[in-house]
Amino acid sequence: MGEEYAGAGARLHLRPLRRARRILIGGIAIGVPLSFWLLLFSVFLFLSLSYLKRYVEMRDAIAPDRLLSGRGYVGGDLDVVMMSGLASGMVAILVLALFAHDPDTIRSYDAPELLWLLCLPLLYWINRLWMMARRGEVDGDPVAFALTDRRSIAVGAAMAAIFLAALYGGAAVRLTAG
Repeated sequence: MGEEYAGAGARLHLRPLRRARRILIGGIAIGVPLSFWLLLFSVFLFLSLSYLKRYVEMRDAIAPDRLLSGRGYVGGDLDVVMMSGLASGMVAILVLALFAHDPDTIRSYDAPELLWLLCLPLLYWINRLWMMARRGEVDGDPVAFALTDRRSIAVGAAMAAIFLAALYGGAAVRLTAG
């Protein structure tokens, strides 16, 4: 069973790297330099979402004590998968906080102190998503769920507003004052 887990675990851990690679390729294609922070953040956020998808599959398995076909997990691994997914999400938040404190970041934003606020809605969203999954309220793909969930959309909008305020905050204040 250990050999099967190695293959299944590798697939789970490679999925976020493939998604980060897509971000990198997209940045190169449109000529936008991507930061180490964005790539690291995306790896841990996508790892959390990959664990969440696996958690939902395991939770809904017909025979929870048997090895999931091609997955390398049994029902008893459910708590480990949940803890790993939550931990990955918390690391993504930590990376976001470290990004907000980076000297290069501080020079690149009009109101860099606002970037710290991004951590709060993300913390809420990750915890909510995992709690809902544990209650059986998330089915299938967590990204598809988030795109149709009103609170997830509101969190995304709040984070976008915070990001724009951090990026252009000083300019917006100068425009209204002048």
